[in-house]
Amino acid sequence: MQKNEVIKRYMVFFLGQLVIALGIAILAKENLGTSPLSSVPYVLNKRFPTFPKTAIESYGYFTFFWNALMLLTQIIILRKDFKKIQLFQLPLTLVLSFFINLWLKVFSFYTPNGYLEELLLVIAGCIVSALGIVLTVVPNVVMSSGEALTVVLANKLNRNLGFIKVAFDCVLVVVAAILCKAMFGNVLEYVREGTLINAVFTGVFINFFMSLIKKPLEKFMT
Repeated sequence: MQKNEVIKRYMVFFLGQLVIALGIAILAKENLGTSPLSSVPYVLNKRFPTFPKTAIESYGYFTFFWNALMLLTQIIILRKDFKKIQLFQLPLTLVLSFFINLWLKVFSFYTPNGYLEELLLVIAGCIVSALGIVLTVVPNVVMSSGEALTVVLANKLNRNLGFIKVAFDCVLVVVAAILCKAMFGNVLEYVREGTLINAVFTGVFINFFMSLIKKPLEKFMT
């Protein structure tokens, strides 16, 4: 690839990170649950809403450490087959975490009013997150830690990627539910219908945006 093409690809990729962070921040404003991949840091953020001894939202920090754990899991599974280029997942996660905290600060004034408004936020979060995912996938650079781990597991277990993705999401939701039970005494405190809606509809919106903007993006990047 030429230098100009590489620059354009990373420009689109980082734009995607910014949009994904916006989607995560939108989902954090309601109490109906978030995406399976974000469910664990989401629950931890509800229990510990600010970083210790500061007034900074903890969601971005928990997201960073959660993704760092998934990167470490990839290294343990692959060992010598782990490609060092994938270490860039860590600084990219740091960027994502920064963007999440930035968006949460921007929307700190807003609190949804009632169940219907929270439900609309779930849909909005799904749409925005789906657009961000497409913007990060199409450039074909470094994957996010969560998506990269599902690919590693699928290859290692020699199973269909879709099957592994569903199984992996289920495990994450179970872990989040256990944390909810342990910290709040109620499994469904923060793992609710929003998590299910996100799991079902985000893929639909991803397919829509992929068909809509993939070719224009590829044309722009070449």
